[in-house]
Amino acid sequence: MVLGPTYGTVILREVHNTNVTVACKQLHLWKCSQVTVFLHSFRPPIVRECVKVHFAAFNVSYEVNRIHSL
Repeated sequence: MVLGPTYGTVILREVHNTNVTVACKQLHLWKCSQVTVFLHSFRPPIVRECVKVHFAAFNVSYEVNRIHSL
């Protein structure tokens, strides 16, 4: 799943067996399992009641101005 750049908070709830690419101010994960998140964020993610969640570097390219304007 690839989410476009988001100015605010992204909330993922009950996501399973998925790769997610997201650029946002902050990411919240609730009750997720077997998820790899390719993340660009200005704040640390909040992870609650999740198992086997892995984080990696953001892996999508956008115009420089779009990412840095978040």
